[in-house]
Amino acid sequence: MRQKQLVIHLFLLAAMLVLTGHQLAASVITGTVVDEEGNRLPAALIELINVETARTYGTTSNIDGNFEVTVEAGVYSVNISYMGYVDKLLTVDASTDQQLGQLVMEVSTIGLQEVMVVSSFARDRQTPVAISNISAEAITERLGTQEFPQILQSTPSVYATRDGGGFGDGRINMRGFDSNNIGVLINGVPVNDMENGRVYWSNWAGLSDVTQTMQVQRGLGASRLAISSVGGTINIITQSTEARQGGTLLYAVGHDGYRQEALSFSTGLLDNGWAVTALGGRRSGEGFVYGADYEAWSYFLNVSKRVSRDHTVSLTAFGAPQWHNQRWPRQRIQTYRDHPQGIRYNPSIGILNGEKYAASYNEYHKPQISLNHYWSITPNTTLSTAAYVSISSGGGRRTLGERSDWLQYDRDSGLPTATTKLTPDGYLDFDAVVAENALSPTGSKAIIGRAVNEHDWYGVLSTAQTEYDKYTFTGGVDLRYYRGYHFQEVTNLLGGSHFENFSDVNRPRHERLKEGDKISYHDLGEVMWGGLFGQAEYTTDQYSAFVSATLSNTSYRRTDYFLYYDDDSPQRLELQAEADDYKAQADAALAQGDQEGYEDLMGQYNSIVGMRAMTPQRGDWIDFTAWSLKGGANYNISAYHNVFGNVGYFTRAPFFRWAYVGFTNVENVGVRHERVFSSEIGYGLRTPIVAANVILYRTEWLDKALVRNLGQGVIANISGLNALHQGIEIDFTLRPTAQLEIRGMFSVGDWTWQDDLIAEIYDENQVFIDSIEVYAGGLKVGNSAQTTAALGVSYEVLPNLRIGFDANHYDRLFANFNVEDRGDFATRGTDSWQMPSYQLMDVNLRYRFTIAGLNATLIANVNNVFNTEAIRDATDGRSFNYDTALVYYGWGRSWTTSLRIRF
Repeated sequence: MRQKQLVIHLFLLAAMLVLTGHQLAASVITGTVVDEEGNRLPAALIELINVETARTYGTTSNIDGNFEVTVEAGVYSVNISYMGYVDKLLTVDASTDQQLGQLVMEVSTIGLQEVMVVSSFARDRQTPVAISNISAEAITERLGTQEFPQILQSTPSVYATRDGGGFGDGRINMRGFDSNNIGVLINGVPVNDMENGRVYWSNWAGLSDVTQTMQVQRGLGASRLAISSVGGTINIITQSTEARQGGTLLYAVGHDGYRQEALSFSTGLLDNGWAVTALGGRRSGEGFVYGADYEAWSYFLNVSKRVSRDHTVSLTAFGAPQWHNQRWPRQRIQTYRDHPQGIRYNPSIGILNGEKYAASYNEYHKPQISLNHYWSITPNTTLSTAAYVSISSGGGRRTLGERSDWLQYDRDSGLPTATTKLTPDGYLDFDAVVAENALSPTGSKAIIGRAVNEHDWYGVLSTAQTEYDKYTFTGGVDLRYYRGYHFQEVTNLLGGSHFENFSDVNRPRHERLKEGDKISYHDLGEVMWGGLFGQAEYTTDQYSAFVSATLSNTSYRRTDYFLYYDDDSPQRLELQAEADDYKAQADAALAQGDQEGYEDLMGQYNSIVGMRAMTPQRGDWIDFTAWSLKGGANYNISAYHNVFGNVGYFTRAPFFRWAYVGFTNVENVGVRHERVFSSEIGYGLRTPIVAANVILYRTEWLDKALVRNLGQGVIANISGLNALHQGIEIDFTLRPTAQLEIRGMFSVGDWTWQDDLIAEIYDENQVFIDSIEVYAGGLKVGNSAQTTAALGVSYEVLPNLRIGFDANHYDRLFANFNVEDRGDFATRGTDSWQMPSYQLMDVNLRYRFTIAGLNATLIANVNNVFNTEAIRDATDGRSFNYDTALVYYGWGRSWTTSLRIRF
């Protein structure tokens, strides 16, 4: 027994020695990391590799740029890295203690540090939030043909899928919240849609080509802006202007016709202070899903001018024009099993003029241009200002018309209806519709239209920062103006002579419409945003803390060109004249003491001016003021251990659509602000071998804005609908040698709707009518895996040859559902269908070599190695089970190979 206890004690002692980095025959290496102007660089990464044993040590510089690391005696290869600077390499003989003095880092990217300030980039063991960093190298090596958000799928509490499987149609959830509730920043500029908070990843399809680093801040995060960081923040830093001359040529091929070409070039920093970096690329393919062809271009341009030592100006422009076929709608599981194409089946594909044609299609271009000015006012005070603009164009294909059912499926089952026209092979028969339309004397009964959602977006983001002793004060202003243009237009009459649509009150009722004419709806949404933010930080080697606050005002205004008469239309002028006549007669009757006549005439007057079509086309501004307050602290117990915590509360204006009754200009006066209270605590471990984190979080989502439109101007403002998202997250990285890296994570969430509630119903005039019940209490939040785990290994098997794999596990995944529709007492407490758990594995290979003296990299990826057929997205059916759920399967096995040459 004593021998057994002795063995156990020795094992525990050995484990403690590994975790605390205790060394025998030790030497101490110290130094200070500074830039070319002598400024100290905190959080620089220092890696040391023993040239004989290959044992690896690591540390980071403190707030003053100093570092100290204890190693076993020997000779070491030392690599010092800091984002935006060229890696510094040196060899150190550590047979005795070594003082390296000041180690000067050379700038590699102009303006990057200023962008990181604007974007609130968090630092390890200093910023008290849960963070995960994804490097450009990791994106290049592991992304392959996956959607950009999928690079985050091994991050705790993140669930990312391709959704329908079309190019750019991916989605991401974080801690159970969708993209409406995840703040996405590109170089510090928010890109969530100003009307609905969503992020459409197809608009940023080329972003992976120009990303320098990506940081995920789960929970409230470190961003100082008043953004939708309920679940977290995705902070993307793009390439800036390279300080060195050179470029890159990329060519890639893959499954299902995938091809990618890209070329980038940088002039480097010229003697006159100018520097230019440019990138252009194209990718295309047929997609794993049948008929999901796509083509996308991407471009990036950065022009910088170092005006003086204190002033730098930078112009950045990037975008990704693309078109792609989509898969829609979701289908029952048995439908995929019965179809010859299996999980590749795409119900939106049809035949037109004898060729493949997609009923669901998207094309879009959303360029973003920003002009940045960085001003070093004093050695301790800076001002960074970005003025930006984004003018988008594009939309999605729709089947429209009184017989659009010829080209549509049943919404509840996803199956063809009795009127759906199909070819013998089971595809949508557009040619049959062409034949029907050609015989119709009243024009096309079913057409192809395009739903347009374009915008003009202008903004200014200015951030001032000053340092005093151990304090840093940051403040600024966030101004935005947005115009969203929404309409549908005829794009293909499908064989008919014309099309009739009666939705525009300003158009003659039986006007024959042609291709290019607007139909169904036409409105303009305007958003004005003004925000102030401030933050105070206190930082020492051992302690750091911050408190920040924001105040913002969101103003909405809606203009409708179809529902209401034009201000100068003959119809409005005629009715207004008639109403004025009734008003004059009523005034005369009142003057003569004829009360009955007065009331009768005023009734006639009110009936005219109260007509919906007489409402002004342009509504009044509707204002919502919101605020936030958050703070946190970090304590570095030692060089290896730290603990941190943060807490925050914020209110958020309802999205644009909830501010109005249905799709009208009538203000929804009953809508409320959403409120969020969030807190988390964490522990971090950093040794020469291990980096690990344990996080506990709790987020209360209060008064989630939900509005049920019951038709005929009747709405239900569902207030008091609350959800609780809480859980634990564990992640780690092991680097036992310079050649081996092991990554892992495990997260368990408990995300539930909290209570049943009463919803108030109002008519168009906001008069209370009735109330309904929503049975949400205890239901699991759907659409995201509540249990996730991942394990990844990367090993350099030979010099310059590295192979790796990433395995992911997903469980406790409930189908998506509209919680406000849970009004049947008989289904109270019945969760949506729980989808089967599944596992996916990806492998990758990277080989570095030289061609004609140029550095080259060969990368190969295989995603879903075992060709697992996994249901990754589902909408709950009426029976809350397998049989009625509508689903999308994820992609099967896919592969890519790329060659990158640097010159």
